[in-house]
Amino acid sequence: MEKELKRVYITQDNDGHNYVIPYELRADFIVTMANYETSDDAQEHFDAVFSQYATGGDINLIELYARI
Repeated sequence: MEKELKRVYITQDNDGHNYVIPYELRADFIVTMANYETSDDAQEHFDAVFSQYATGGDINLIELYARI
């Protein structure tokens, strides 16, 4: 069974690490990054939610798909 294509958002954290996250989490990512340095809760939330979307390297080495 083929998985559904989802809209994604490609971004970086404050340290320059790349992430490909579901587009619906974009606003949460931005708010969490804004509070990351000053809030332990934001750091825990970031690690729990967004660590799974880290690319682990250069975004150009990640396979991306598009419906054209």
